[in-house]
Amino acid sequence: MSKQLQAYGIIPASCVKSRGAHRVEYRAGGRTLSAILRKETAGEEALGLAHEAKERLAQAGFTVDRCVLTAAGKPFARIDGDIYALTEYISHKEADFSDAEIFLRVVGETAAMHEALKGLRRGEPEESPVRRLERGMDSLRKVKSRLNIEKRLSDIDVMFLKNYGYYRERGEAAIKSLKESGLPRFLRRAAEEGQLRHNSLKEENILINGREVCFANFSNISLGYGLFDLEDLIRRHMKALPQAPAPFRGVIEEYGRRSRVEDGEVVVLKALLAYPSRFVKICGQYYGKKHAFIPAGIFSRMEREVSAIEAREKYLEG
Repeated sequence: MSKQLQAYGIIPASCVKSRGAHRVEYRAGGRTLSAILRKETAGEEALGLAHEAKERLAQAGFTVDRCVLTAAGKPFARIDGDIYALTEYISHKEADFSDAEIFLRVVGETAAMHEALKGLRRGEPEESPVRRLERGMDSLRKVKSRLNIEKRLSDIDVMFLKNYGYYRERGEAAIKSLKESGLPRFLRRAAEEGQLRHNSLKEENILINGREVCFANFSNISLGYGLFDLEDLIRRHMKALPQAPAPFRGVIEEYGRRSRVEDGEVVVLKALLAYPSRFVKICGQYYGKKHAFIPAGIFSRMEREVSAIEAREKYLEG
């Protein structure tokens, strides 16, 4: 990592590999600082946008992993054809989405983040996700057709066929609802307002310090409809669904306190959450490749997905 750190004018006191990146400790301004050095897959334009977004959020009072600038004043370094970014290390604990109180706090701060970032950049309306969702349903139909002529079925094939009808109906109903919704208008409004979304609001990128919510890892940030971030958050809460979850309506109300949510957007959000994206993804990962045996991880993930059907439906109806 010496060449990368030289670009930042840093002589590290320590450099330890952690989660596919390196945690670096160094001295600057008479203090010992910690930062994360990561090879990025995002391009220079995306990393420039991430830097701008974090600076605006920091100025608005948010705690974010701000970019450490190179000696040339850039938020990234290009070394031997690869791009690296050095960002401040935030030591707080990861958000626990199974804790309803913490989850609602994260939802509220996400809404505030979306509001703070409006107008930073503007662009054209993004494409509706409907066609992507239709392709997912097409892939399930192809698997069903293939299994109909198979002479021997594996355990995962049997599980797929047993649940195919349910997921087909849910997927088709969700797509129909989206087509009849005001989604195109909301996408146009998002472009006009210059909405940005984080695109990677996972637990490890949302850090908690008491009541403070800190956001990290903005490498995937993009222009686009902020409500898609809320969809991702709710999916993760549904995945970790506790016995006393944050009510769906309560989540919408919490987000709406900090950023406007129209009734039509609730329809869009429910349709997106009802679409069986996880089942489609698992099937794509398994049936998209030839396997001599069923990977245990794939089978257990499908079992968990299928076993959560009742709880997920009950949650969205609440």
